[in-house]
Amino acid sequence: MVSLAATAIHASLVKWDETGSQKSKGFRAEEYQDIYEGHEAFLQSLKAERLKFFHKTMHALHEIVATKKTTSAVLVARQAMSRLSLPDDDQQEV
Repeated sequence: MVSLAATAIHASLVKWDETGSQKSKGFRAEEYQDIYEGHEAFLQSLKAERLKFFHKTMHALHEIVATKKTTSAVLVARQAMSRLSLPDDDQQEV
């Protein structure tokens, strides 16, 4: 489920980049199969290498979605970002 959501987000960002505007448009599975499989492989690697972090993250995502504890997209974003525990490294090049 997480891989599918990540793939949908990826497809949306690609369409946004191509068109220059945010438009609601479906995506074909064949077009993004390799992206989906990449997300699946990443999650499997994360699970194999950092099991505790994987379970904590999946549990947090489940809690946010399943219990409907959140009331706004801003709150969802804040909660998700706080659970990621990303390093504080704004100097890193992209």
